[in-house]
Amino acid sequence: MWRLRLPERFPTGTISGVNALDVPAERIIAEGRIILIALLLFAFEFNSDSFAPHGAATFKTLVAYAGVAIALSVARVWRFPTPPTGLAVHALDIAFLVSLSTLTEMRDSIFFAFFSFCVLLAASLRWSWQAVLATAGIIALLVWSTGTVQTFRTGQPGQGVVVIGAIYVVIAGAMLAYSSALRERRRDQLARLTEWPGPDPSQIRRPNLASLLGHCASALEAPRVLVLWEEAEEPFLSIAMWRNGEYSHARQMAGTYGSFVRSEKYAESAFWTDDATSNFASMPNGPVRLGEPIVEGTLIHAFAIESVASAPFTGALCKGRVFVLDRQRWSDFQLQLVEIVASRLGNALDREIMQGQAREAIAELERARLIRDLHDGLLQSLTAASLQIRLISDSETPETQKRLEIVRQLLVNEQRRIREAMGKTPSRNEREREVPLKTYLQNVLTDAAKQWNCKTSLKVDPPEALANATLCVHLSLMLGEAVANAIRHGHATTVNVSIEKLPEGITIHICDNGHGFHGASFSYDTEEPTGAGSAPLSLQDRVSELGGRLGIKSSSAGVELLIKLPVT
Repeated sequence: MWRLRLPERFPTGTISGVNALDVPAERIIAEGRIILIALLLFAFEFNSDSFAPHGAATFKTLVAYAGVAIALSVARVWRFPTPPTGLAVHALDIAFLVSLSTLTEMRDSIFFAFFSFCVLLAASLRWSWQAVLATAGIIALLVWSTGTVQTFRTGQPGQGVVVIGAIYVVIAGAMLAYSSALRERRRDQLARLTEWPGPDPSQIRRPNLASLLGHCASALEAPRVLVLWEEAEEPFLSIAMWRNGEYSHARQMAGTYGSFVRSEKYAESAFWTDDATSNFASMPNGPVRLGEPIVEGTLIHAFAIESVASAPFTGALCKGRVFVLDRQRWSDFQLQLVEIVASRLGNALDREIMQGQAREAIAELERARLIRDLHDGLLQSLTAASLQIRLISDSETPETQKRLEIVRQLLVNEQRRIREAMGKTPSRNEREREVPLKTYLQNVLTDAAKQWNCKTSLKVDPPEALANATLCVHLSLMLGEAVANAIRHGHATTVNVSIEKLPEGITIHICDNGHGFHGASFSYDTEEPTGAGSAPLSLQDRVSELGGRLGIKSSSAGVELLIKLPVT
């Protein structure tokens, strides 16, 4: 009984992309060439009359090239595909095609079309689209020139067949060149997308979303990238936008834009559409028609969404969706890239949240150590100082007793502030709680005026402006530092503060009637630090930490401070 034995290198198991597609191009070309020559020999034997009047020469050419094809396959040229080798083999294929076309006088159009297509396909597998166009041009020129010469030599009409054959080669070459260019473009887009930027050490305290979204916009060639996400157990919706080279970030209450998509069926699906207000959308499995636009109407209106591709992401600590906006054309491949972007963004946001939680845990441990040291040292000393002042005041004049009582009250207040700071760490919701800006800071300035025996004034525009509790704490410390500097260094008697809150940030203007910092005249700006040596370091560091800008003008007429802080 006969048994068919397959070669050991032939995949006898399940055919997969590894053993069917991930093979060298030269190997595919070599084995395809053998199959093609075998079919041509079979066609010759089956209908040899169609190859007249040069049947014998045609047969010899086919047999000779069959030997060349077998030799190339046995030599395994795909194992050393050097450029000269590929060019030489490609030139041999073109020469064989032109020779066979001349011998058959292109009467067998099916043979010519099939073999010329294989030669063009080999160029596409080996090289880029430019090589495919060059091959098509060479074949068309050789076929046309040899056909023209043969027509003049024999005197038989056949120029029409030659022209049609040349046109066919050009059209087939253009189509394969387009396919090759498309493959190269997609490979380039994927390569650019995989160059994902890593964490920025200079921005370790804040998410690196600006560079991430900028990279996505560049790789996907889109003007805008929008990301919406919610963190676990947080009542806020975070919004990050990259728009034509500029990054913005905001927060709103959760549920502001619903579930981002209207259809619950496609809530976890990626999609793209050229018109967000239409009822059509393309999913990974094909286009669908919906009863209403797939994107939430409030979201379309808020961000002027028209052409969009979107994909969801779900991380361990956050969940959201990325929207790539305003691209002129979309395809299923582009949608796959958007899905990759969504997955990477979800991982990046998870990492940022985990880093924030780790920083908070480390800060809590350090805070516990500091509380212990303050309780055992500074607080005990302040309590003892307060008792000593009370004992001394009993034997002093009423005026002196009044002054000593002020000093004692300051010590008591500092004890209270330290104990409050030593209390329970506020939660994220408490830190971002909105409080009246004017009321909070007016109390700070009133206490500072008593402490430094000066006059203070405060103006807030608008009067009902609100700010989160964390920012208010920073502002109170800034104002306290500014008043202290004005009295101690400038010997001022009046400090005026005006604050203006705008959508893009808060501007604080502080001026006094003193003699400037140490009587010196200078100007300072964080963007152009010409007088950095005289600037108050504590105030400068705090403003920089908040991502703001500090400007100072010091003269014998007093000091003017201009602080600009972003609202986050």
